[in-house]
Amino acid sequence: MGAIKPGDQGWASETAAAQAREAMCLDAGEPIHDLAEHAEKVGLFSFSLSLGEADADGAYVEVESAGVALINGDLDPGRRRSTLAHELGHHLFGDAYSLDWGANTSETERAIDSFAISLLFPRVGVVKRWSELRQDHSLRQAAIIVSAEYRISWTAALKQLKSFGLLSKDDYKLLDSRSPTRADYLECNLRITEELQSPYIATGFSAAAIRAYRSHRLSAERVTELLRGQIEIDELPLRDEIPLEAMRGELR
Repeated sequence: MGAIKPGDQGWASETAAAQAREAMCLDAGEPIHDLAEHAEKVGLFSFSLSLGEADADGAYVEVESAGVALINGDLDPGRRRSTLAHELGHHLFGDAYSLDWGANTSETERAIDSFAISLLFPRVGVVKRWSELRQDHSLRQAAIIVSAEYRISWTAALKQLKSFGLLSKDDYKLLDSRSPTRADYLECNLRITEELQSPYIATGFSAAAIRAYRSHRLSAERVTELLRGQIEIDELPLRDEIPLEAMRGELR
């Protein structure tokens, strides 16, 4: 991500978010679906576990050349994604360790929060989509659709739409006074897809665990434990045959 760090004079969240999208081979303005899988392209492996509402939103730790993000699976779906985007910021900008409780207001944390929302809700894509939606939908319906398509929370979407100049102060207050219901989403022909539901295990980690089982480096019990019950023992693939020479070596 270059030499720019959060808090530097040259910091620009939208520029940094655009660079992150490019690194993940993503379009500059399209919604990012399956954020955790895209984050693996830049070496961030994501896990979501039930930690309780009173626990931290998320945490990040650097492990050798990779990064690991732990997301609190008890958060609402939009907040889980925004937390992962925040931890991705820590990963890309070189923090070896962070713990985010949702109340940190330091300059660096604010900068990374700005990066995260710019990543998930890019001005270039949102402004274009908003213009299309407003041709056929009411103000409220357009806001519901764009927030659902980009998979961010209603509150975050409204704040960004206002900051982009797409909502007036009065529009913002009116929309903010009533959150969408399931009926609203159905009326807009939308079905909400939740990401990072607990337990979520990074796909790269899952693949490595299965390969380790195949090659006799992990037991069946250990693999199912690591994968948090996502598979049963009888679903595991056949193991590789142990070469005869290797068996002889064990007997010597």
